[in-house]
Amino acid sequence: MTTAAALENEDMPPRILVSMQGIADLAHVRCPVVSMWRRRFREGQDAFPEPTPGDGPGLMFDASEVARWLEATGHGNNVDASADAAAVATPAGLMFSDPAHVEELEALVVLQAHLGPLRGRLGSALLEAAMQVDPEDLSMRTEVEGGSYAIHPKDLDVSDATPPAGFGRPDLTTFASYPNRL
Repeated sequence: MTTAAALENEDMPPRILVSMQGIADLAHVRCPVVSMWRRRFREGQDAFPEPTPGDGPGLMFDASEVARWLEATGHGNNVDASADAAAVATPAGLMFSDPAHVEELEALVVLQAHLGPLRGRLGSALLEAAMQVDPEDLSMRTEVEGGSYAIHPKDLDVSDATPPAGFGRPDLTTFASYPNRL
C-alpha cells in the first residue's frame, strides 16, 4: 500500500495491472491464446512479460508492458493496445474485494470528475481539494480524508490518455472484423 508521504512523489509513472482475462480483452483474443503466448514466448527478445510479484488472487501483469509487447510483436488483434490498456486494467494496490478500497476509488473518481486530473493535488493538497468540493461531506470527503492510499490518485490519470472507444467492451462482431494474428 502507498503511504501518505508517498502521495507527494509524482516522479513514478502510474502503474496499472491487468489479469490474464484483461490481456485477452486488450488483445481481442480468447484467454487460452494468452496462456499459449506465455508458454511459447518464455525467453528471448520477444519474451512475454513476467507477472508482477504480489499476494493477490491470480496472475497480474504490468498493463503497459503487455501493451508494448503486443504492439512490438504484432500479436493479438488490437493495434491500439497501448491506448486501450487502461480500459482493461486496474491501479496497482486496488483490491475490489475490499469495500474500503472501492469506496476510496469511487471518492477519487468523483473528485477527479469535479477537478480534472488529480496530478499536482496530492497529499494535503488532495485533502484540501476534497474539503473544497464537498464541504458538508455529502459524497466523498470522508473517504478521501480516511483513505488507505491503496490507490495513488495519479493512477487515475491514465484515463486521460484513453480514447472514448476504450471505455466500451467490444462485442463479438468486433472480433470478427480483425484478422487473426497469432
